[in-house]
Amino acid sequence: MEEKLEAYRRRKRRVEAVKGFTDKLVKMVSFQQVRVDSPEKPEDQAPDAEIKNENLNENEEEDSKDVPDEVSVTSETSDMALGAPKRTAFTYFVYVLYFLLWATCYAIAIELQFGVVFFLFSALAAVYLNTRTRPKQPGEVSAYSVFNKDCHAIDGTLKAEQFEAELRYAAMK
Repeated sequence: MEEKLEAYRRRKRRVEAVKGFTDKLVKMVSFQQVRVDSPEKPEDQAPDAEIKNENLNENEEEDSKDVPDEVSVTSETSDMALGAPKRTAFTYFVYVLYFLLWATCYAIAIELQFGVVFFLFSALAAVYLNTRTRPKQPGEVSAYSVFNKDCHAIDGTLKAEQFEAELRYAAMK
């Protein structure tokens, strides 16, 4: 039993190490590294305004304690839902460097008569990297619920029950 437990722990450590390495690699190569983590506080804000904000935060905490089943949407939302990140000169500099790297590789691919294939693979990579591949987080607002507040069925859409009924009816013919 101890051997199985130790093997399980080794496997978990290995998976965590690989996951950490891939996360570091993705962060190193992706645009995620250039986002600003926290918005800057305005310097002209008065101290009494900070006290009011603290009192409001305390009241919000008390309200959230009253409803234990409620999932905090703000803590679970993605960076994109929180608003556009503040772009700095460094951000634009990194974007220019990425573009120059891509343009250089594209020019080399054109010289090797491989330009169209490089461009298509670049487009596919851009689509894949800009599409969310992770599962939806609990409490995260979905695109469907943004436009359909009460999540009612939209006229003209195929519902699962309707699809199953049509399949059963077609099988009877």
